[in-house]
Amino acid sequence: LYSFVNTNGGYQQLLLNQSHRKLLLEKLISAAQQIVVDNLRKLSFDQVIKKHDISPEQIYKWLQAQLKTSQPTINDSGGGSRALLGLPTLSGKSTLPDLIEKQFAMKIQSIHGTTGCFALCFETEDLSLASLAFRLMQLRPDVLELVKRIHTRTDIEWSSLNDLFQAASGNSSSTVPVT
Repeated sequence: LYSFVNTNGGYQQLLLNQSHRKLLLEKLISAAQQIVVDNLRKLSFDQVIKKHDISPEQIYKWLQAQLKTSQPTINDSGGGSRALLGLPTLSGKSTLPDLIEKQFAMKIQSIHGTTGCFALCFETEDLSLASLAFRLMQLRPDVLELVKRIHTRTDIEWSSLNDLFQAASGNSSSTVPVT
């Protein structure tokens, strides 16, 4: 910002020039954002908890709400899942991953380097397509009507959602091949 102002004749000259005013505003916003991000990266949840004397019960209640919000709604469709916790860059190790593992009996991978945010996300794998389709139909009964409007490749013999629904509900003893 400083070099931009100096090479363009100072603030007064920049403000007199219409096109430079916009650039100056962009540079000021960018500099302010960078300062905020740099400071947020130094945030430590452990220090905030200690400084504000937050009780373990409050932390557990907050973590429980965060876990509930971040867990996929399809978790009951089988398969496995992994959890990832993103924390700001810290000067030392955070106790949050250990708290989550102990309180909620959940293995969690943590990384440091977010821009001040607490980020919790889940990844699922090996989901049964039939169970997933069944779950989707429970949540959105209109999905069968919507599927009719989707254009797909015609050179592939696709299984229908009705086939998947029957397989998930147990009305068919055979497995449904899905291409």
